[in-house]
Amino acid sequence: MDLPLESDLDDGISRKNRQEQVLFLILISILERAYLMYHDQSTDIKKRQWTGWVEYIRDYCRKENFRRRWPTLGPQFDKGFVTFMEKNSLRN
Repeated sequence: MDLPLESDLDDGISRKNRQEQVLFLILISILERAYLMYHDQSTDIKKRQWTGWVEYIRDYCRKENFRRRWPTLGPQFDKGFVTFMEKNSLRN
């Protein structure tokens, strides 16, 4: 996602909203990395690690501001991760 310079923020996006968007972009990148590293692992320790990540993901997916940002930010990521998020974590 192309992030405009602060001087380009004349379109009514508040600084706080912009910061939230950037932080969610970073968070989603970390969650995607965890998905790619752990979701299909067969060792017990990696399965336990993935279980912890799933709980963390679900906690964020319950937050209204995260759910509001997901449609804009989510499609940039790995298709398998996006499918996981939409089928398992972002369900109502």
